[in-house]
Amino acid sequence: MGVSFKFLGSLVLSLVLSAGLWAQSDSTRLHEVKPGETKYGISRQYNITIEQLERFNPEIKDGLRSGSTLLIPLPEKAADASGEEQNQGNPQDSGFISHEVKAKETLYSLSRDYGVSIAQLRENNPALEEGLKIGMILKIPVSEHAKVNALQPAQDYYLHTVAPKQTAYSLSKKYNLSLDSLYLLNPSAEEGLQIGQQLKIPKENVPLEKLDTTTQKPQELLSSDEKPWANQEPSAPEPTAKDTSQGDYILYKVKTGDSFYALKRNFNVEREDLLELNPELKEGLIVGKYIIIPKKQQAEKVSWLDKLFNKVDEPQKAPVQEDTRTLKDSLNEGISLPKPSLDTDTNLLKEVDISKNYRVALMLPFKAQQEPDTLLGRKKSRAFGPITKMSLEFYQGFLMASEALADSGMNIDLKVYDTEQSLATVKNQLFEITRNQTDLVVGPALKENVEYTAEQLKAAEIPVISPLSNAVDVRNRPNLIQVVPGVEAKDARLSEFLNEQFPHANLIFVHAGDAQALDRAKRIKSRLSPRSQGEYIENFVFSEDDFDPNNELRHIRRDSLPTVVIALSNGQVFLSELTRRLYVLKDTSLYLVGSPRLMQMETVELDYLNRLNFTTTEVLHTDYEDTLTQQFVQNYRQRFNAEPSKFALQGYDVGQYFLKTLWLSGVYFTQSLSAPGVKTTSGFKIVAQPQGGFENEFVFVTGIRNLTLVRLNQVEKEKPLEPLDR
Repeated sequence: MGVSFKFLGSLVLSLVLSAGLWAQSDSTRLHEVKPGETKYGISRQYNITIEQLERFNPEIKDGLRSGSTLLIPLPEKAADASGEEQNQGNPQDSGFISHEVKAKETLYSLSRDYGVSIAQLRENNPALEEGLKIGMILKIPVSEHAKVNALQPAQDYYLHTVAPKQTAYSLSKKYNLSLDSLYLLNPSAEEGLQIGQQLKIPKENVPLEKLDTTTQKPQELLSSDEKPWANQEPSAPEPTAKDTSQGDYILYKVKTGDSFYALKRNFNVEREDLLELNPELKEGLIVGKYIIIPKKQQAEKVSWLDKLFNKVDEPQKAPVQEDTRTLKDSLNEGISLPKPSLDTDTNLLKEVDISKNYRVALMLPFKAQQEPDTLLGRKKSRAFGPITKMSLEFYQGFLMASEALADSGMNIDLKVYDTEQSLATVKNQLFEITRNQTDLVVGPALKENVEYTAEQLKAAEIPVISPLSNAVDVRNRPNLIQVVPGVEAKDARLSEFLNEQFPHANLIFVHAGDAQALDRAKRIKSRLSPRSQGEYIENFVFSEDDFDPNNELRHIRRDSLPTVVIALSNGQVFLSELTRRLYVLKDTSLYLVGSPRLMQMETVELDYLNRLNFTTTEVLHTDYEDTLTQQFVQNYRQRFNAEPSKFALQGYDVGQYFLKTLWLSGVYFTQSLSAPGVKTTSGFKIVAQPQGGFENEFVFVTGIRNLTLVRLNQVEKEKPLEPLDR
């Protein structure tokens, strides 16, 4: 054993020495792979071919790894070793290079090696419609970012160093730069950020003070009070406030990025003073909540030195008027309905008159003209059409919410309109809705009709709730509110979940390479926190050949870190085959995130999903263990002699959330929509969009745990996932 040990030690030493000597020779050099680099980019940098690069580094045939060291042959030596003539032509002259397809290559591996998309490969090679074949000659477009980087001088950019918790999405907002532009300048950023990574930002998008800092010499920075690394996080937003009738205090709505330090800087108010005025802040700042802040001139304090030596007393603080506190509480409660009492003073809410008679219009496509006998109960054997059934069930849930609020003291004048799925009918009904000075419109159901309704009622500032469509365009419609979260909201919530639960894990996006999946992967990655060295984000694209039963994805695991597989395609064959392959690996550190469709597929065993800790996102999820849900189901059965559908539950939730907000907030309705809440089957996190209008961004994260589908996100902070129990 002793001899063997010495031999192994000397062998390792000889390899290290030979690598070092090799690097210093006249025929080769070393290259450290940086995040985002491709085989094509490295080969062009050293004027060699990808084949020559792989010949000297066989381990990269399965892909590059950031931080690894490559052996780079000099061009003439590479040509001698391969017996090939080096092509000295500039591939950018024509915009394309040629590639001969070899065994085991896939469209994804080619897209990764050359830094282009699969869609670009298909677009420039129509023959790929019949599949990728060995020996096929492909036209590879030169990536746009290579052209931009070659033409743009380095001095035209500001280098931003990525800090923890920053994302590509947040940086694009910080520098007022589109994500596409950020990725074009920094192609490595599209596959996920690394802590400490430097990104190129056009100087015209960078605040002047940052550019001034970068021009200082290192010694000047050391002696300066300005620390260049202190400004990595986005600066706090400019304060906006809502004055109350009292001149000494303002109501301020907490925004994303706010902190006690930011409030001190913007309002010159100490944390202790904020806690005194707002005791609830001991639990921390909550985005969307209103807090009481003294105006700047009232917040200025006498220094402790003046008080100690000059015996100057700190000025007396003006008391906060009760009306100010009441208005703050009413705005913050939002949907939390107070118990009415006989001695309620409605004047405390200023312009919010809870005794007002609120006029509400519910617009749905009942299509009563097509099915009058069925609606009247004369033909009970005939089933409703799907549109009529959906409208009736939503109306029944909404009606129950309205009646519950009326019993509690809200005065509601509810008018129901049958839009008949017709824009012409909607146009006629809007005349009456406007003439009646309606306070709130819920509906119509169809995207085009609800957008038209919002456009027509915009001047009158009548809020319009889109209750059922997840694709309405709220831009330039400040009165339009989309209730059903869209795909982007689901992807944003999935990114948050990955950041919360898997801050240190390898993330693998698995899909079929279609445009929709590629867009989703790009969106999710843009919101991921930067990774540390050793963690990776990767794509794994299935081609038709990848469905070989002998390919069991064993190479998907590389190290001891947990691996989260994010399935982005929805095809039944794709999802069921992927789940089976992951299950047979019997790897306790694998987690599967995918479409809720998996739970409905007969080809996927529940045990597979359970053992993989399957996790998904859903816009609707009914918790039948919840007491509110149980009470509603019981009341619905008694009222309609039927089981409530998801549309009935949605109708009840929309009524509970928005009608309560209208009752409590009145003219402050749109300002009071930020309070989050979860009802029977819907969650609410209404967010104002930059270009106008509001969208609900509350998405449930659910998962199979102990063979049961459960909510993984509640209003309170989620708990970390437990290790898989085998």
